[in-house]
Amino acid sequence: MSAPSPAEEPVADRWQDVVTVGCANFRPVFGDKEATLSGMERVVDSAADRGCDLVVFPEGALSSWSFCAACRDAGRPCRWHLDQAETSDGPAVRRMAERCRRHDLYTVFGFVERDAERPEVLYNAAAIVGPTGVLGTYRKMHLGDLPATTEGITFVPGTDLPLWPTRFGPIGVCICFDFWLNPEVPRLLALQGARLLVNPTACLSTTSRDEIVYGALVRGRENLSFVAVANLVGRPGDPNGDRFAGHSVITGPERPSFNRPLAEAGEGEELIVATLDLGELDRWADYYPWRAWRQGRLAGASRLIADQFAALADGADGDGVR
Repeated sequence: MSAPSPAEEPVADRWQDVVTVGCANFRPVFGDKEATLSGMERVVDSAADRGCDLVVFPEGALSSWSFCAACRDAGRPCRWHLDQAETSDGPAVRRMAERCRRHDLYTVFGFVERDAERPEVLYNAAAIVGPTGVLGTYRKMHLGDLPATTEGITFVPGTDLPLWPTRFGPIGVCICFDFWLNPEVPRLLALQGARLLVNPTACLSTTSRDEIVYGALVRGRENLSFVAVANLVGRPGDPNGDRFAGHSVITGPERPSFNRPLAEAGEGEELIVATLDLGELDRWADYYPWRAWRQGRLAGASRLIADQFAALADGADGDGVR
């Protein structure tokens, strides 16, 4: 089943250029969804007090993220994952939607989504919620595999790459591997017109601060986009004792300079906030209109790249090997 389509979101004739974004270094309470959700609500309240228009939580914020031996042994989603998953309009998502309505802001947060028609099918998803309610969910496309992770066993990959309408223009959401190791995903979101690239992630402490911050800077430079990354922190209490790196970061371009960090977190729980001037994108477009070029005088390059990817996909076997 495809992901729920982005809901219609009323926007002004001219998008709001100045937007304040918050990214949470967040620690879920492992195995306690209610306590975790209450913690997320407190972060949203704090973000509202600081004037945020958008609050970003990490991948798996609602459920935590971990290697799951039970899923590995069963070769499918384990009972714990099935029990704590919910649909895109489930109770936790609705509670966050009420918080967004109360504060007139948007939030993006990671959770385990259950397919509404096939309850045994789960997605590593991010809910996109606004003042008018749930806009929809993005489902992670690039899932890791053994021996490093069991997410390829627990989850089914997503099949849609939508933009999400907000009062400050369309945003693109991708999750962790989609962003760090598959640059085609943020590229396509940017080519479709995303003004901000949002990455809920779950980077372990084996990932350095420089990898996270410089990775965000590179993606922003490639696409002349603002970038918001939110990461987990600490040991969530899972049996594996995984420790997450934090270092949530917000980056953006300021012509004539390429991207620079606008706000950066450390390794503990923290909400970083930055006010972005999305009008910088228009100033860059006047100087270097690469999106228009790729649809106009460089359309041949777009077709060539698309054809090469299609040929690779058509020539691959079930394991992705020619």
